[in-house]
Amino acid sequence: MARPAEQRRVAQGLCARAACGREREAHGQLCEACRVQAADRAARRYEALRAGGKCPHCGTRDAAAGRLCVMCWFRNVASRRCGSAAHADMLRRKWVAQDGRCALTGIQMVPGDGASVDHIHPVSRGGAVADPDNLRWVLTEANAAKGTLDDATLFRMCRLILDGPIARAYALRDQGERAE
Repeated sequence: MARPAEQRRVAQGLCARAACGREREAHGQLCEACRVQAADRAARRYEALRAGGKCPHCGTRDAAAGRLCVMCWFRNVASRRCGSAAHADMLRRKWVAQDGRCALTGIQMVPGDGASVDHIHPVSRGGAVADPDNLRWVLTEANAAKGTLDDATLFRMCRLILDGPIARAYALRDQGERAE
């Protein structure tokens, strides 16, 4: 929350920083120079935390390979896929209930590396965005293949592909390689 002095400067059309005194940008509280300076400072902090193996969001937890810590990752996914970081605990419980395995393929997933939240009944077709009964963890590739399809349509399409001419050609090629 802005301090009263900052609010007065902004109301006068000036940069919120006390030592600055320059005119602020039309759609912000800082002048361009202070905004660039703040962005540079934030980028340096982010990189320093990553380089030190800390989560660049919270700065307190260990992050795997310079990425977010698991809790910040769940918050990030909840914010993007469910509309609010408040759903992070629900997504974490879903992850644990699925034992970190893709609901479609059964393949073990790693948080932050190819795991995605799938809306079982697509939001574009009336599915609820943050209903726990409409969410599951799947591989990113599986979710991309599913797109806006419901499960029945996805499985029907997979069967058609697997029974199609290209799949048969691959099967014949694989049989030939094994015979050699």
